[in-house]
Amino acid sequence: MQESYDIIIIGAGPAGYHTAIKLAEKGKKTALIDKSHKNVGGVCLNEGCIPTKALLNLSNIYSTINSSKELGFNFENKSINLQKMYEKISSSQTQLQDGLFLLFKKNGIDFIEGVAEIEKKGIVKIKTANEEKNIFSKDIIISIGSHPSGIKELTFNHKDIISSKDALTLSSIPKNILIVGGGAIGVEFAEIFNDLESNVTIIEMEKTILPREDTDTSKHLSMYLKKKGINIFNSSKILKAEKQDNGYEVTIESQNGEKKLFYDTILIATGRKPNTISPNFIQYKNGFIPTDTATKKYSENIYAIGDVTTGPMLAHKAYFDADIAVNTILGKKVNIIDHCWIPRITYSHIETASIGLTETEIKNKNIPYKTVKHFFKANGKAVSFGTDTGFIKIITDEEGGSLLGAHIFGKEAGELIHILLTAQRSKMNINELKNIPFAHPTYSEIIKEACEKL
Repeated sequence: MQESYDIIIIGAGPAGYHTAIKLAEKGKKTALIDKSHKNVGGVCLNEGCIPTKALLNLSNIYSTINSSKELGFNFENKSINLQKMYEKISSSQTQLQDGLFLLFKKNGIDFIEGVAEIEKKGIVKIKTANEEKNIFSKDIIISIGSHPSGIKELTFNHKDIISSKDALTLSSIPKNILIVGGGAIGVEFAEIFNDLESNVTIIEMEKTILPREDTDTSKHLSMYLKKKGINIFNSSKILKAEKQDNGYEVTIESQNGEKKLFYDTILIATGRKPNTISPNFIQYKNGFIPTDTATKKYSENIYAIGDVTTGPMLAHKAYFDADIAVNTILGKKVNIIDHCWIPRITYSHIETASIGLTETEIKNKNIPYKTVKHFFKANGKAVSFGTDTGFIKIITDEEGGSLLGAHIFGKEAGELIHILLTAQRSKMNINELKNIPFAHPTYSEIIKEACEKL
């Protein structure tokens, strides 16, 4: 008997499982396929968002203890048990993954473990450990995610030339680590290993770390990291890396010439590439599956969502893609948003968060604008908590009412940015935020105080 579904979803990451749950809740007979049950939750749950933030938090606890004398405390005999840290991270992942499987069961979703191929319209072949079989559906959604991209000069060996995934399973803490790539992934791991007392260097080809962010944000983040003892080489590249007994002699070319430095570990954090599906049924464009923005359709009955499509490779963008596909299938109104309004956050201990355009992008578009900046040093909670590093920068049209971009470098920036995003999406005049009675003392008061300058 042929197995037939209303919807088949290939890939059980954030885009895939979110779609499966939403459609199953609406009564759609749903199949969700992934290579392994261990992959459920995707990169976000298993090697990205959740474990890295857990590790960042744990490393921050250790760093805080190390600086406890400045706070009036004294802890002796400090040590790091890396295995215990990993066990804590693993328990968080297991708890969240178990929750997903409960939702699958509750909503009648068939989770199928196996390798999926699209045979032709409406037919998916699944190769499992014991058999090959075809299942059928009117609609198919591809949500197979992405993988770490490497560089030709350095091939991953998963021991001392590692990816961000490998960095979560190291047997020991590196003494000297080179992080290739100064984007969000590189910055977050730089702070983690700095907290754990590694000597950390970031090398970035662009003029600044976080090169896609506003230059004010990048500059202040760079100053913060350097103050912590992290070395940063901007406008630089690796010429060669020669294997030595206990690591690599790396030749770096920067604006100041060539330097040879030694590292026992090299972490490649140069971004990610979309995965592909076999056989060559899908025609890719620049590595991505091209889709209609308003529907996420690749063709009449095939959809693609998440990292395999253009746009920021972020879990919340994947959720948003999933909602578009779900609403299209259900015949409901679809909410479209320009990718520039999807929040971009780097989870260093002092976070960076942004929405909209950078000041440079606005200038390049010849858009008349005005900008205000307000610093955390004037925020009561930040000062009393000793977290007064950073600022908020708001960019509006000339009249100061319509938001063009917002950029925050400071404590809880990733939470605060959503206040401004909500105002923008509801077409609220940004000036009106100054009339809202924000509680005192709170970090969020910085938004009100910045708007009072408009």
